[in-house]
Amino acid sequence: MQRDTRSLFIGSLAILLLAFTFSDNVSAQRDDGPPAHNFAGTWSLRQSNGYVVTMVLTQNGRDISGTSSYNSGKKGIVRCTVSGKAWQTKGTGGWQSNFDQFQVEVVCNGAVAVYNAAASWAEGILNGKTYPKDKPSASATWSAGPFARRRS
Repeated sequence: MQRDTRSLFIGSLAILLLAFTFSDNVSAQRDDGPPAHNFAGTWSLRQSNGYVVTMVLTQNGRDISGTSSYNSGKKGIVRCTVSGKAWQTKGTGGWQSNFDQFQVEVVCNGAVAVYNAAASWAEGILNGKTYPKDKPSASATWSAGPFARRRS
């Protein structure tokens, strides 16, 4: 009997540890409704790899679309298409702990890059990560903002 209780306790502890390990990833994907902010407009994303990507976006509810461009050096300005979504995740500490989530795919000459970010309602700055869709390990961080177009 003691062995069964001990096994149950160890199993429960293992499940709890897995929940803590993966909770960050799960909460990033949770969708608590439409975003509080409108991401439409022109954004300059300053990336940690030295690139500055300019996105001109429109937003209809959760759907985001638009264009982007960046200076590739010898090849000049590269122009791309953008599509994706925005949503919110609610925290437990009042509106200051709420976040708007942002994820778009940028297609340039057949290559696809993923841009994802979160913006706290308190700060209004997008902080995110980008990576080639076929190679997530080759990532760069980026930031943009602040934005002030909060929906009513």
